[in-house]
Amino acid sequence: MMHNVLNLFVGLDVSGVIASLICGYFFYYFYKVVHRPVLIVGDGEFKNKLIRHLDVLNEHFWPTFWAFSTHFQTIGRVLFKSKPFVPYRRETLITTDNGHISLDWIDNDDNKLFPDPKTRPTVVVMPGITGCSDASYVRHIAKESESLGCRVLVFINRGLGKTVLKTPRTFSACNAEDLEFVLAHISKQYPDSPLIMFAVSLGGALLTNYLSRTTPNNVLGALVLSSPWDSSKTTHSLERPVNWFLYNRYIVTKLKSIVTTNWHVFQENICKLPYKLEDVMKTTTIREFDDVFTAKTFGYPSHEEYYTESSLILKPLENIKIPMLFLNAKDDPFSPGESIPLEAIKNNPNMALILTDYGGHIGFVEGLTVRDRSFVERLFNQYIKCLLNLN
Repeated sequence: MMHNVLNLFVGLDVSGVIASLICGYFFYYFYKVVHRPVLIVGDGEFKNKLIRHLDVLNEHFWPTFWAFSTHFQTIGRVLFKSKPFVPYRRETLITTDNGHISLDWIDNDDNKLFPDPKTRPTVVVMPGITGCSDASYVRHIAKESESLGCRVLVFINRGLGKTVLKTPRTFSACNAEDLEFVLAHISKQYPDSPLIMFAVSLGGALLTNYLSRTTPNNVLGALVLSSPWDSSKTTHSLERPVNWFLYNRYIVTKLKSIVTTNWHVFQENICKLPYKLEDVMKTTTIREFDDVFTAKTFGYPSHEEYYTESSLILKPLENIKIPMLFLNAKDDPFSPGESIPLEAIKNNPNMALILTDYGGHIGFVEGLTVRDRSFVERLFNQYIKCLLNLN
């Protein structure tokens, strides 16, 4: 019996098998992977502007053929995406509670499109949960903004981007006090500069939470990338074995490193802390960290109340008055496709969602090498031109 099986394999045409596998792979890629993005938006002026100005809506999204899966899209961007040089100028803000916030600026004074610094548009970048101005997606958006004549400001959360903590407080997905402080600072420096928000992942959740209850006068519009919509479903997805191994344990390690790097600050305030530091250091998932640290830091009894407050699906999205364009992928392990409130988005004429089948989390890489311009940068460029009437 075994001898007959071995003879069968010996008799196979190996080159024919390999050719068949390659053909099958590309057949799947062309017919199952490559699709046009879907625009979800209600009727109105915003929809008409997007259809007129966003060429990506009329094109197929071609994820990198050897890296189109969820994890390749998500991790490939981190590992292989280039990091162009960006000449940041750092400014440190001191908040009313003595917290330190870092702002990385690109003044772009030499541009010809908006030579007057008073009226030059400012792109405010809000990175993801552990992101800062060094992240590849931030650097590429900064370069796109420069090419469009804009000033750039990267808003770095407390404790990130080599910013030391001065108090035990860090950041959350729903407390917008630091965001309001930064926007007020920009408005004081450049009162006539229109602001365009580019927010990513947790930054997107924070911005959307903020805009659902406040309408700043100087914000022209926003592009939100890979935002989580339901905090409970996000953490549940990230606790699946593969997702925990690839993402969850890495992120919780980075979050705990904020505590260990600034250990003396927490020790100096040990009597005031609403948690035990040893409990924080024992956490192994984002949910556990949020339960012990984030929720307690911002006054919530547990992660359940914090997730209720931070989940966008529970927010009055109909109150958003500023044009907001969201980009999500159905296969995002941080923001499962079924958690997106499609009807709520369609019911607000100021909101729109571009939904792709593939793209992962902050991925959307395309091209042969994934290093250069991606779908995100092309969409950003077209959307900014739409907002600024540069077409």
